[in-house]
Amino acid sequence: MLTQRFSPYVHIRLLIGALLLGFALAACDNSNSSAPPDTTPPVVVSSTLSTPTTVPLARVLAITTDEPTTISISVSDGTTTWTHNFTDVGTTHSLPILGLLPSTSYTVTPTATDTATPGNSTQGSALPTTTAALPADFPVITGNVVGQTGVAPGVMRSEEHTSELQ
Repeated sequence: MLTQRFSPYVHIRLLIGALLLGFALAACDNSNSSAPPDTTPPVVVSSTLSTPTTVPLARVLAITTDEPTTISISVSDGTTTWTHNFTDVGTTHSLPILGLLPSTSYTVTPTATDTATPGNSTQGSALPTTTAALPADFPVITGNVVGQTGVAPGVMRSEEHTSELQ
C-alpha cells in the first residue's frame, strides 16, 4: 500500500486558500447591497367621497394607490381648514371624515405618502362635497354648565335639555 505524506504546510495552504475563496465569493454577493432610494412618488389611482346613509354629516374617502402608503387629508369649508393623518399602511384605504356641519360645502384633499421613503408624497385631486340641511323635525339640544365645584380641570358637568321644534 502506498501512502503519500504531505508536509504540514500544505494543509495550512489549503485552509488559507479555502478561506480566501470564501471571502472572494462573499464579496461578489450583491444580496446585502442596499437598493437605490425610492424617488418615485406614489400614484393616486382613484379617490372618491361617499355619504353613509346613516350618518349624513360624515363622508367616507375611498382611495387607492399604486404602492403602500399612508394617507393624510385636508378638509376645508373655505374659511377653516383642518388636517388629519391616517397611519394605516396599504394600497386601498377607506377613511371616515367626521365633524361636518349641515348645509356646508367642503373640499377634501388627500395626500398619499410613500412608506418606503417618508416625505415622498403625492397630493390627490380636490374632492368637493356639500352636506344637506338637518331634517325639519331634528330636535334642538341645549346644554347648561352647572356646579363646577370639585370637577377635574377639562371636565364639565352639565344638564341636558331637549325641546321639540314647533
